[in-house]
Amino acid sequence: YMATGGGDSKVKIFDLRMYKEVHSYKTYGGAPTCLDISQTGILGIGHGCHSTFWRPEALKVKMKEPYMKHQLSGKGPLESLRFRPFEDVCGIGHAS
Repeated sequence: YMATGGGDSKVKIFDLRMYKEVHSYKTYGGAPTCLDISQTGILGIGHGCHSTFWRPEALKVKMKEPYMKHQLSGKGPLESLRFRPFEDVCGIGHAS
């Protein structure tokens, strides 16, 4: 699976075996600026001052809600979101 983020505030999930879009998720608080998939399949998305995390099943089927949400109020937009290799530890970089 591959995840892409666009200026239309959508994160689209593609199945690369079939070369087609499977489904998409709408972000709130701004367009996605960074995303990463952990080695266990958790999808992390940074958008505005928010970050959302989706369970591995969210790549295969459309989920209703994210697994976890986090807001960095007053820190400006998120600039980077990366998972540490071999773990589900996520680092988030922001503008301030």
